[in-house]
Amino acid sequence: MSGDGAPEVGDHPPAFEASRRAYGYSPRGPLVADGQPPLDFAEEFHEASKMHADFPATALGPGGQQLTTSATARLRLGRKALAFTGTRLALPAPAALPAELLTLARHRRSGLPEDCGDVDLADLSAVLAVAAGPVPGRPDVRVTPSAGAMYPLDVVVVAHAVRGLPPGAYVYDAVGHSLLPRLHLDPVRFHADVGATIAPPRPAVMLALVATFARSRAKYGLRGYRFALLEAGHVAQAALTAATSLGLATLPWGGFIDSAADRHLELDGLERSCVYLVGLSAAGGRA
Repeated sequence: MSGDGAPEVGDHPPAFEASRRAYGYSPRGPLVADGQPPLDFAEEFHEASKMHADFPATALGPGGQQLTTSATARLRLGRKALAFTGTRLALPAPAALPAELLTLARHRRSGLPEDCGDVDLADLSAVLAVAAGPVPGRPDVRVTPSAGAMYPLDVVVVAHAVRGLPPGAYVYDAVGHSLLPRLHLDPVRFHADVGATIAPPRPAVMLALVATFARSRAKYGLRGYRFALLEAGHVAQAALTAATSLGLATLPWGGFIDSAADRHLELDGLERSCVYLVGLSAAGGRA
């Protein structure tokens, strides 16, 4: 943020670059004696864990193969796996939560209608405010948590059928609570290209969570990579909760083709990459 409170615009604003230098961060670490950078383990993992178009046929191990052939494997694999000692302790009945929160928690489901329903711009605004917006009166603090308040994530809105918003890609400016046109992007082609073997229905709007890993790594080193991924979960869950409260259909989507998403969003896929997608549509189909 600049001194007058306005957000700094650009992929590498001056204050970010100054912070990056101050913490001694370079994308692949300091040079070694022969002048070659050492391996950057976070970048190596990020590249190795990307999905490709032939997933899942060549990407699943024995456990993953079992999931495709056994109806009970998912339940078995998802239960407690840590050893314990002693007698099981029964928990009391859960304390009463506000009725609205309890209803939201129990009724959230992952799924989109085949015929995407248009989303109102006001509803999209509410979802963005809850997922990535600032705390009222505190433009330096956002609603969702971030390690060290470094905020490594940007939300790119890929709009297909949003009433009051032309199709395309927009960056959400959290400080100004506004949308900044990112690039001329065809949302239909975006959805078609990022889909793996089985793609979900095309949503009215897709929120692409883009991580600039250097923002966290400038302060936390390699662990900053973990923080960026954890924070994508925070933002996504907040978006899902807000959208569910508005009656929207939602789908968190992690099984997309990384290289296609990064290509469409004009990201290098290494220092800056799309790490999660959240689809939103009107629950009842096209309005």
